Amino acid sequence: MNAVLNKASIRLLLVEDDQVDRLACKRALAQHPDCDFVIFEAETGDQGLKLARTQQIDCILLDYHLPDLNGLEFLAELTEETGELPMPVVMLTGSDNAVVAVDALKLGVRDYVVKGSDRESLQWLPAVVFRALREQQAIQDKVEAVEQLREAEAKYRTLVEQIPAITYIASLESPGKLLYLSPQIHQLGFPPEDWLVDPQGLLKRVYADDRQIVIEAYALTYEHHAPLRCEYRLVKSDGQPRWFLDEANVVRDEAGGTLFLQGVLVDITKDKETEQELFYYRRRLEDLVARRTEQLEVQNAILNSANANLDKALCERKQAEQMLRDADQRKNVFLAMLGHELRNPLTPISNVAQLMRSQPLDEPTLAWACEVLNRNVTHISQLVDDLLDVSRITRGLVKIQRKLVELAQLLKDSAESVQTLTQTKHQTFNLELPTQPIYLEGDPVRLTQVFTNLFNNAAKYTGEGGRIDLSVSVDDLSVVVRVQDNGMGIEPQLLPHIFDLFIQGERGLDRSEGGLGLGLTLVKKLVELHDGQITAYSSGANQGSEFVVQLPRLVEATVQMEPMIPQALYRETDMRLRVLLIDDNPDVVDSLALWFETLGHQVEIAYHGTQGISTAQSFEPDIILLDIGLPDMDGYQVARKLREQPSTQRMWIIALSGYDQKKDSLGAESSGFDHYLMKPTNLSKLQELITEFQRIKPS
Repeated sequence: MNAVLNKASIRLLLVEDDQVDRLACKRALAQHPDCDFVIFEAETGDQGLKLARTQQIDCILLDYHLPDLNGLEFLAELTEETGELPMPVVMLTGSDNAVVAVDALKLGVRDYVVKGSDRESLQWLPAVVFRALREQQAIQDKVEAVEQLREAEAKYRTLVEQIPAITYIASLESPGKLLYLSPQIHQLGFPPEDWLVDPQGLLKRVYADDRQIVIEAYALTYEHHAPLRCEYRLVKSDGQPRWFLDEANVVRDEAGGTLFLQGVLVDITKDKETEQELFYYRRRLEDLVARRTEQLEVQNAILNSANANLDKALCERKQAEQMLRDADQRKNVFLAMLGHELRNPLTPISNVAQLMRSQPLDEPTLAWACEVLNRNVTHISQLVDDLLDVSRITRGLVKIQRKLVELAQLLKDSAESVQTLTQTKHQTFNLELPTQPIYLEGDPVRLTQVFTNLFNNAAKYTGEGGRIDLSVSVDDLSVVVRVQDNGMGIEPQLLPHIFDLFIQGERGLDRSEGGLGLGLTLVKKLVELHDGQITAYSSGANQGSEFVVQLPRLVEATVQMEPMIPQALYRETDMRLRVLLIDDNPDVVDSLALWFETLGHQVEIAYHGTQGISTAQSFEPDIILLDIGLPDMDGYQVARKLREQPSTQRMWIIALSGYDQKKDSLGAESSGFDHYLMKPTNLSKLQELITEFQRIKPS
């Protein structure tokens, strides 16, 4: 039909018994400047039907009143074979009869023209013909499109049904709802209808031990539209489980919008069985090699040494194996303890979050809820900090920042950190400090961490109404700090290992004290970094304990204390800042944005690097908080691009990262970051940085 509209001449059949009307129609058509009409003429209906069936007619102009049959009868004859008109028809009528027009349109006529006595209405005849052709083209295009879609769907189904795997299509709007399942699902013994009707049809047939894995994998796909890859077992109708590999991707339209989840289930049971067999034979081979190696070692020991030396070697080997088993056991206990310690603060956080979501809270309850959230988030942060500290110290990444430290004041500050705990348990904390200043050369932050851990340990493992004593003694070269308590003490078998990693005393069900057994490990390593040593003493269970820290002292304070800069030298300001947050985690940026806005600052948000660069150019922020891990480009690349552009190179850029690694902070510095903060963000530290920026920023 497009060819008809575009060609220079259009073949028309004019069925009209009135010669004057035929001449008027031809004159009207001849007035069209852009097209040449080739006109076939018929004076009766039978002549018109014959021409319509033998000639390639593009459009028919049909008079309603014909000598042998009327226009409606003509149309009925023309549609008798196929049930529809093979070409567009325009009805010509001498009277404006609505009934005739309606009947003609029902039979497929595209339009009709009322011939007046002066024939002036025929001047619109070319436009009517072209409109009829365009309408016919639109209908034909739709029919062809539907047919092509049906053919494509048929080909797709034929292809899918030939694949041995199970294919499916799932809705993204209704998680769990399947839109299509290939017939191969019958290999599990269930008809497809059982899966399609029930939104939980798939999950109900997942092996019980694997359901949590499936829930987590699908949750990631539905929330973030990430590709799905998961191995799990599906239970057949006869109760037998089979292993399947589930792989799926989100299908998008041309505009990037999500349509549905398309995936495939591949039976990998045989692969799993082969894998288990290989594992079994590998273990057998390893056992055989180990036994043979042991036999050879024994034989070599008998060529090379006496029986006594052989016994000693075997004994040492058994001891080493036992030590490895003990270390593995401690690791397993620690991991279980870590899970328990993380669940403790997560439980009140979850409860408060659900409470805040379920109903509006009054001011006292809201203040209480905020305190609960802050306290438990701080607890989780402390657990993570302890883990990272142990890891970094063990790998030699922690460097001591040595300064002149006055010991008595440092001990007072450390004791204040456990004051709330000792008051809650009605404990007596007795400090015996020397009257003369005692100076050390060390890291005040790390030394505070040492004594805070010791004081907190003493308070935690001492019961209600207990006593804690702190005393200090000095000699010419060293200072000795003793922390004593009358608490639960240390078992004799545990005492030699009290500073080892993952070591902790037995904890009964009635015990509420937490911890991961990392505190004393940190204390020992930090003391050793200060060229000191620590020793633990206890007479046994319920006999109290004593920790003795020995550190080198400075006889004379030869290093000058850093002078305090008077606050008056700084220019205080409460200026309103523009802040840009770039992070792909909506919860992180939304909570930080709310915090900044409550302080009166203007905030913009970007969820990936490209958007962040564009927003920085238009928003021109004073400060940018930039996440290191972004989906499209990492934070280092974003920072470098911002520093390359004149409009953004002078902004303050603060890095945010969940990894407290030395290489991360060095990478942040080399990429142009001004500061580096670890997640979860310490808002007090962040406020200090904001205040510093406000002081130095020109007005």
